[in-house]
Amino acid sequence: MMSFNPSKCEVIYITKKRNPIIHTYKIHQSTFQSVKGGKYLGVSFANNISWNIHTQSTIKKANNSLSFLRRNITSCPQDINAQSYKTFVRPILEYAGTVWDPHTATNINQLEAVQRRAARFVKEDYRTTSSTTAMMADLCWPTLQHRRSNAKLVMVYRITHNLIHVAIPAAQYFHPLTLGGHGYGYRFHVPFCRIDTKKFSFVPSAIRLWNQLPEHLATAVGLEAFKGGLVMGP
Repeated sequence: MMSFNPSKCEVIYITKKRNPIIHTYKIHQSTFQSVKGGKYLGVSFANNISWNIHTQSTIKKANNSLSFLRRNITSCPQDINAQSYKTFVRPILEYAGTVWDPHTATNINQLEAVQRRAARFVKEDYRTTSSTTAMMADLCWPTLQHRRSNAKLVMVYRITHNLIHVAIPAAQYFHPLTLGGHGYGYRFHVPFCRIDTKKFSFVPSAIRLWNQLPEHLATAVGLEAFKGGLVMGP
């Protein structure tokens, strides 16, 4: 039987308060060490509720994978290079994106820069005068931010239709509008958010996106029909 090892446990105080309440946690006479950040299921969490560290870590791993592809399959046809990017690099950039989807321009642009470099790799065009925007349009690649937004919408659909393996109480987070008028019946109340950390977290940001959907899409019958109505991109 596996024994519990307190020395491998840590405590993270996740808060924006200037003077947080600190408590000492112990198990088996061992005091847990207080840390400023940690990783859980591949996602790096910071005690100040910032996604900067995880974003930078994600960008580094994605760039390393992209560099590996450039060193080894540059001479392959364009469709092979494109599929290689979508198989080995883009999943790194999008892993658990509904959780940590950044809202700062710096993080968003740095993530998009990886895909722009990937477009140059696929097109085999590294000239500084060439437009990566035109390359991505030719490849029919939507921005990563657009794909993350669509992933949030799909997750809302799955939650509100009980289509996920781990039960998330939809009624606790998604409250339908109770007043009449346009959108009544399929739109949700946007939670009050005092700070950006909460405003751009999954539930509030996903609800804002959801409330912009046309009624025929928000009320689509079946997950595949809903996905088909979104502009997902290849």
